[in-house]
Amino acid sequence: MFKVGQKVWCLIYGQGVVTEEVREKTPSKFYNVVVRFTDERLVSYTSDGKYHTEGNVTLFPHPVEVIKSAA
Repeated sequence: MFKVGQKVWCLIYGQGVVTEEVREKTPSKFYNVVVRFTDERLVSYTSDGKYHTEGNVTLFPHPVEVIKSAA
């Protein structure tokens, strides 16, 4: 889904670029997509874009709009 050099958007950190994609499927490489953000922060994600394996997808291949609930 994600490729090295691709622009991506995270709901937590904003816009970044994929710097590494590890192809091995081993437990130690579960977070195999590494993204560098504009503040030079490096963050790893699962191959489907999750920041935490038990959480929701936070990384997308397109800009995302965050809408605040009125409640």
